[in-house]
Amino acid sequence: MTGRRATLAALLALLPLCLAAPATAGQTQTRALGPARPLQAAQKLAVNLQDGPAFVVQTSQADGEAQLAQLAASAGLEEGWAFIPAENLWIEIGGQAGKTGRRTYHLLDDTVYHLMMQYDHLVIYHIHPKNSFAGETDGPFHKLQWTVAEALPSYADMAVMIDLSGFFRQHHQAGRLQWAIVSRHGVTTYGLSQRAAENAETVRLKQFAYRPLDKDDDAEMLQKNGALLRPEEGGPAVDAIIEQCARRLCSDQVWVSFRKVGAEVISSSEEN
Repeated sequence: MTGRRATLAALLALLPLCLAAPATAGQTQTRALGPARPLQAAQKLAVNLQDGPAFVVQTSQADGEAQLAQLAASAGLEEGWAFIPAENLWIEIGGQAGKTGRRTYHLLDDTVYHLMMQYDHLVIYHIHPKNSFAGETDGPFHKLQWTVAEALPSYADMAVMIDLSGFFRQHHQAGRLQWAIVSRHGVTTYGLSQRAAENAETVRLKQFAYRPLDKDDDAEMLQKNGALLRPEEGGPAVDAIIEQCARRLCSDQVWVSFRKVGAEVISSSEEN
């Protein structure tokens, strides 16, 4: 057994004990939790459609992001992972895979809560697959809207982030919890402002209920940018639009930022 495999085997033996342990003194658990899923070592990150063990992969944050970008370009469903920086471990946290109408979803299971109770630094990732919603008869602007949406957090993404951030802060007031979406375009990080997190503010998410591009107001900018030529293909012009839309979603309570895979990983200045 190689050194890396031996290390992963040791961690897999230890993690179930950690995840089964109660919260430490002084912590308040306000949620009735089910058991964490059993863990199974895997070679690469993948969408897991089974109800059995959660996959665990040991690799760096940069390599994991690169794998997720490739996965996002071909996967049919969303999937989530918790990355533990101290151990270079990626633990699958998705559950209840399914489809409803034209949308796909992959809900989090209780494993994420157990991890948040035990680790004071986590990065919560999920992928946004290449969209299949734009029809052949849709015009360039609507195709661009769907393409840009692949890289941006939805209203539901933000609501989950706010809920779980509050749970995490109950257990780790000085901890680091970071959030990221990986799409075929790159990595989108998002979170609460320091003020909103520390004061447990009621967060306004109105801007996430609407698409951040306007066909009329943005017409001149889009013509100059060139993103309307082949919007479904992505590329630098579409990336520039994604960056601009991410800035439009920011407020004094939340922030959103976009970068390419391989760029410097999540900034410690933008986290809750």
